[in-house]
Amino acid sequence: MKNPRRARVDKSVCIDLGGTNMRIALVGAGGEILRRARFVTHADRGWRDIVERMARGVKELVATEGTESCTGVGVGVPGALLHKEGVVIDSPNLPGWHKVPLRRFLRDRLHCPVVVENDADAAALGEGCYGAARGIRNYLGITLGTGVGGGLVLDGKLWRGPEATAGEVGHFPVETAGFPCGCGSHGCLETVASATGIVRMALEAGRDTEIRRLSGDSVANIDAEVVSRAARQGDRVAQGIFHRMAVTLAMVLAGIVNLLQLEALIIGGGVAASWDCFGDTLRQEMQKRLFSGPPRDVRILQAELGDDAGILGMARRVFEETGVPIG
Repeated sequence: MKNPRRARVDKSVCIDLGGTNMRIALVGAGGEILRRARFVTHADRGWRDIVERMARGVKELVATEGTESCTGVGVGVPGALLHKEGVVIDSPNLPGWHKVPLRRFLRDRLHCPVVVENDADAAALGEGCYGAARGIRNYLGITLGTGVGGGLVLDGKLWRGPEATAGEVGHFPVETAGFPCGCGSHGCLETVASATGIVRMALEAGRDTEIRRLSGDSVANIDAEVVSRAARQGDRVAQGIFHRMAVTLAMVLAGIVNLLQLEALIIGGGVAASWDCFGDTLRQEMQKRLFSGPPRDVRILQAELGDDAGILGMARRVFEETGVPIG
């Protein structure tokens, strides 16, 4: 790739890195996705192998578009970062990723600017620039997936905090003696409001449920989508699981709104596909807990961008860093 200082093109290549797959896209300054590619991460091969294949994927994607240059590359990574240095401190879904100098390795191979962000932060930025949070200055983006991620935007800017870990709503403590969390603590929101938590509660419910029947009585087939199907069919156990999830989530989100006077909450991730199973309860329980001071209209919005939120958020970051006007 040519140095964009000599031949700048207002396009970025953005990567959403996950434990199972990495998604790469060529994105224009107006948020249009021009070309896509998807690769298996092969997390067990180690970070050097992943970064090398990431660099090859970027080069191949840019080459097929018919140009040898782009403005820069953005990578959304699950885990804790040293933001300024572009170093991945740790990533639970990527074994062996400890103090990985991701930005330096990619920059050395691609010879262009590289921006690294937490994937949930990137998704929140994507929704702010191109999705459900357009025009909103103060909001929290929540991703309900395997875990619970969060990206906090205040006065139009991502708030990372002094250690770049602000917005980790999934690790808000909700139970004094709750289930162990992957972060090393216990009783975190993530243990109740994530797909993993929903499945755990379904397994704890025993065998005499519609959930088990829909799964063919196979534990391996139980996922959040099966639990939502059971809830829609009237299974009280499944409905109770979503009720518990919604009430717990509402307690946390109402507290955050009361503290920060947020204008909106943007809810996405795979579990958000079950919105009809928990959305009404979430709204009702939040309304009970919001501070009864000055009137406010806190919007609870479903994310609009789906799997593209992180990709488009990284595009925004690349364009910001390189001075490209965002359309």
